[in-house]
Amino acid sequence: MYLYFLSKKMQGIDALWKNTKSKYKEKMAELIFSLEDYISTSGKANRDERMLTAILILESLSNLPFFTSESAPRSLKKDPRGKPCFDDKSIKMNIAHNEDFVLVAYDENAEIGVDLENEISPEKAEKLAKRFEGIFSLKTKKTKEKISAYEMKEDCIFTPITLIAADESFTAKWTAAEAIMKCDGGGFSTLPKLENLAKCIKVCTYVFKSDEKKIYVSLAKKD
Repeated sequence: MYLYFLSKKMQGIDALWKNTKSKYKEKMAELIFSLEDYISTSGKANRDERMLTAILILESLSNLPFFTSESAPRSLKKDPRGKPCFDDKSIKMNIAHNEDFVLVAYDENAEIGVDLENEISPEKAEKLAKRFEGIFSLKTKKTKEKISAYEMKEDCIFTPITLIAADESFTAKWTAAEAIMKCDGGGFSTLPKLENLAKCIKVCTYVFKSDEKKIYVSLAKKD
């Protein structure tokens, strides 16, 4: 599985999107068209976040080791359950956001789900644990999936980042639960089935630090 991160602090988003479109206009014309639609259907508050996601998709696809112009996904769409996917199903993907980063994940084969969260405070974790007991008591099947993770810098160059195995905190369980539900495709509507989903979907949670913040990342993949 491959993870690509982009900071929301990126400056000049409109100019960066324009340059990115120009860079890939011939190689991924249909994908660019669908990403422009993805951006434009967003509310004003989410426009920059969606634009950063679109930039990250285009830049990261061209860096994937199994990517070629012949296998380029034609466009981004949503499946019947609302999960983002490419229309030719050549590459599995999922998207996540937190207050600091946009994340795009790819896999060559199985359905995947990803989530990322800044560390949840003990006070908030206690309230959420009471409200979502199924998440607090979640037992997961751990994946041994090899993960390659990169962060895109201002110069649009991807730098490898190190992910560290997470603790058993509530934040870890919360991101694991969300990744499992996103992998399934049903989102929070599948929360009552979380325990059963966890039996057939493997998940692993990692942590990386950014500006002294602990950011938890969970990756789920169907057997």
